[in-house]
Amino acid sequence: MHMIQYIYLFIVFFITMSIRPRDICNQELESYTVSKVWRVLVYLAVFLTAGLLRLLFHWLPHWYIRATHRKCSLAEATTLLLKVALLLSFLR
Repeated sequence: MHMIQYIYLFIVFFITMSIRPRDICNQELESYTVSKVWRVLVYLAVFLTAGLLRLLFHWLPHWYIRATHRKCSLAEATTLLLKVALLLSFLR
């Protein structure tokens, strides 16, 4: 393994070991269903931008969901978007 991979593994290990039960975790759940009109418009925009928009959506998948889906109730949802915010408290 390369040195960068070792550093990455150390950082991940350090972060996971520093999370304690008293840390605050906020979660939000958003439900979406497919909008055929918006999906066609997004695919047209992807074609017109020569795929650059699709590359952006690959990096930011929540943007793709928001662009091609519409919000709905949880009962009729086809896609769920879970937002997790972890607020860490460190000892000094």
